[in-house]
Amino acid sequence: FVYPGTAEILLNGNPVQNIAYVPVDTLVTGKLVTTRFSLSVPGDRMVEGKNQIELKFVNNLSETQKIHFAMQMASDKLALKSVVPLETVVYNTDDRWKTTFKPAEDQEQVQSNAVLAANFKIPNASIMDMEETQAKAIWVPETEDIRINDAVFEMEFVVDSEFRSGHMFFVAPDDATVLLNDVAIIEDNFFDYDPEPLTVYASRYDFLADQIKPGKNTIKFIVSNKTDFRGFLAEISITKTQKEVN
Repeated sequence: FVYPGTAEILLNGNPVQNIAYVPVDTLVTGKLVTTRFSLSVPGDRMVEGKNQIELKFVNNLSETQKIHFAMQMASDKLALKSVVPLETVVYNTDDRWKTTFKPAEDQEQVQSNAVLAANFKIPNASIMDMEETQAKAIWVPETEDIRINDAVFEMEFVVDSEFRSGHMFFVAPDDATVLLNDVAIIEDNFFDYDPEPLTVYASRYDFLADQIKPGKNTIKFIVSNKTDFRGFLAEISITKTQKEVN
């Protein structure tokens, strides 16, 4: 507003005190009397549901005064974000993941569900940052006589509200390339471990906001494994705003 006098502001019938006026601009350059101000009302003075704002312009002069007045409400997005409830969804490797592989060099690729890896040989307690994971090591159907060293593992997850953050841990002997929505985010990630005592260092990746799409997302792990650790392990965590329940 532009007014030479004072203004009283009431919120839900109560006077609002100790509010700082912030100069925004002037209607006429060089004339301080035409300075426009904005003010910020702390959120704790609002109530849930309907709020009413009143402005009373006091004129103590003998002459009629002009008022230039407009009101625009704006919410502090950062403050709103800080109070919105969040939920974290964890996706673990299990036999529901899809896999693509060649049963033999002279055969075409096949697609199927992964199987639980019986010969992973890495206990969770030996994996740094994944000691408490609920993920299960998976691989493709193979025998001791016929090993399958190359496979693709994939899963889909849905982000049905605002994405806030996400990361993943994975163990992929002996190297892996990771694609998120068909874009490579990790290339040739090598298996890191100490043999005695067996200590495996899980790989971590933090997702960027522009890498996660609203709706369906697909993540693929292209794994090459010529080791005796016959398996692959991953834990994916996605934090998003909690959906409102009607």
